[in-house]
Amino acid sequence: MHDLCTGVRTVSPPATTGPTSWAAELDRLLARPETLRLVFQPIVDVARGVVAGYETLARFTDADGGPSAATPDRWFAAADAAGIGARVEALVIERCLRLRESLPPDCFLTVNVSPHLLPEPELAELLLGAGDLAPLVLELTEHQDVADVRPLLDLRDRLLDRGALVAVDDAGSGYSGLQQLTAVRPQMIKLDRALVAGADTDEVKLALASCSASSAATDRPPTHTPEVPRCRASPAATSSPAAAARSPPPTRAASSPRWRPTPRPTTA
Repeated sequence: MHDLCTGVRTVSPPATTGPTSWAAELDRLLARPETLRLVFQPIVDVARGVVAGYETLARFTDADGGPSAATPDRWFAAADAAGIGARVEALVIERCLRLRESLPPDCFLTVNVSPHLLPEPELAELLLGAGDLAPLVLELTEHQDVADVRPLLDLRDRLLDRGALVAVDDAGSGYSGLQQLTAVRPQMIKLDRALVAGADTDEVKLALASCSASSAATDRPPTHTPEVPRCRASPAATSSPAAAARSPPPTRAASSPRWRPTPRPTTA
């Protein structure tokens, strides 16, 4: 839902999902984690014509095994409202960590995480105890504001030291404004579609994109840093990065970073 006055997007979980309550659905999710499954959207470097990485997408199922009528953002919002948001997001992060070794060479994996939940023990301890985090990219979502960014910034530095990159998802929508960009200083910035659609003929949009890109960190290189060409998301999603790697690159491609050690990072 968008506030027409402020442009801020908020997510409010519905009281029910089909015939059952959110409490029952969340209990089922925790008892049966297979209720949550992951699919992976290839990200293609248009300059090289190769898959450079994958975006992790969460999908939920109903009790009968069919696709949930509620969208993933409503599931995560309901979990957050019930006080188990970090626990549910940890289900996704844990699976992504297990996929690091199975990724194709020179590919990265992005996964969304709520910035207000990231410092919670369920997420912070999971990531800090996982060893080398490369080639993981943590995309901070924009659904909720972060009142105190100090714990987030402290954790960000520790994650960078372990090889992760930090990105801001859909910059320009919700709470992902310039103030948050300058505070978090992500290594990668994913601009909201509204800011890039028609930017080739709109000087204001071009200026906003340039301003956002200048907010990316250039003073603290992580263990692995990307070579970042132009970006656009691929339309296809598969059940695993390995399955996507066996398919030819889609004709509508996205460009993304190629992982390699470099002395300094580049802006997204």
